[in-house]
Amino acid sequence: MLAAVVGTTLVSTARQDKQEILTSTDRLPWHTEDPRPRFLVDREGWLRTGDEHIVEVAYDLKNGPNLEQLPLQLRDWVGQDADVTNDETLPTLGADNFVFRQYWRPGDATPLWLTVIAGTKGQSFHAPTVCYVAANWNVEDRPTQYIPVANGGQVGAHAIVAKLDSGERFVDMHWYLWTDVRREWRLGATLMRVTVPVTTTEEDALAEGTAFAQSFFTRVLS
Repeated sequence: MLAAVVGTTLVSTARQDKQEILTSTDRLPWHTEDPRPRFLVDREGWLRTGDEHIVEVAYDLKNGPNLEQLPLQLRDWVGQDADVTNDETLPTLGADNFVFRQYWRPGDATPLWLTVIAGTKGQSFHAPTVCYVAANWNVEDRPTQYIPVANGGQVGAHAIVAKLDSGERFVDMHWYLWTDVRREWRLGATLMRVTVPVTTTEEDALAEGTAFAQSFFTRVLS
């Protein structure tokens, strides 16, 4: 019993420390002249993993119309809004905000896709595997894909490979963001997905998705 109480206390203290990092307005050692948004990030939405961190990000990624202002130029990639082929399913998603774009590197005719889903309902945040299986894709989990961050940290992304019998393959990486360590959907959350077609090897597609995902993270703070 004592061990359980001590363990619970340590977890509670750790989460309180993370919340203070998220919400503090004090100038801290990692702050720059251009303070950037901070989020709690994890590769899973419905359970906590060892890849839960506080991160500083390059753009405002919280649930809100601000998501529409994500740049169409991200490092080496240029993007545009993309059509959703099954847009009749969007109401069932229950998302408050939804962004779907294609991005290309100059000289490369093959795009990757960025999907951003934000809201305050748990139904909006099912794992992308659910969508692929419903569309008759075969899905395989891959080891966690780590996104290197400039200050030496890394962000874990859940990686899967989706395949059709025709041989078409996509690599899909995703992660979740919250503004509160309680991770309650009602407080708002954001799911980000990067989807890359496999044109050579899965490793190459994962490397491309990882390089693109680096556009969003500037520092890992805890």
